[in-house]
Amino acid sequence: MTSRAAAGLIAALALAVPASVSGNAAQPAATAPAGQWALQSGEVDANLQTGDFTVPGRLVLLRGDGSTIDADRAEGNYKKKVATLYGNVVIHDTTGNFSGLRSARNARRKPATLKCDELQADDVTHVYIATGNVRYRQGTASARARRARLNDETHELQMIGDVRVVRDRQTLHAKTVTYDTLSGRGEAAGNALLVFPGAFEPSFATPKPIVIKVPKIKHGR
Repeated sequence: MTSRAAAGLIAALALAVPASVSGNAAQPAATAPAGQWALQSGEVDANLQTGDFTVPGRLVLLRGDGSTIDADRAEGNYKKKVATLYGNVVIHDTTGNFSGLRSARNARRKPATLKCDELQADDVTHVYIATGNVRYRQGTASARARRARLNDETHELQMIGDVRVVRDRQTLHAKTVTYDTLSGRGEAAGNALLVFPGAFEPSFATPKPIVIKVPKIKHGR
């Protein structure tokens, strides 16, 4: 549900900024070649010695295939390969597997969109955490939660708080959901409720009327 590219891509772009310089970033082209990203933002501050970088204002990352990453601001460290996006985070991935996430290996090849208030990405541990109004949609499938944590090494996705998952006309409600993105096995806990359509119609056979035969009585002579 998160983009593995978030940390690495912002970090790579930060490398192009002179050490300890803050100023208006040049506006790149609105599109980027296939497999590359372009950053649009009014200001970028980076330190090549420490690896720290900040984007204090609105930023948009554009990929050649039409994928985008939007946020109100960002910060991180490109040497440590970590980044955090803040405010109105929207990640739209046209490939449906979020730039090659191992956990999305079996994902449907349809465009996917993730929205949240904050996204933390660690491209060393491959742990990604989305918090606040987490919303995910891909085709007719959707999910929402207060918080989601993906470990791309173990393929474990945890959704916490008012979880609602809709897929193939099935709706799951629970406080927490733990899901293995490769095997498809999952566990729901906390007032779990699964709603699904069905054609089950109970029927009761009409019993035959009970006939009581009066025994014949023979009179002795």
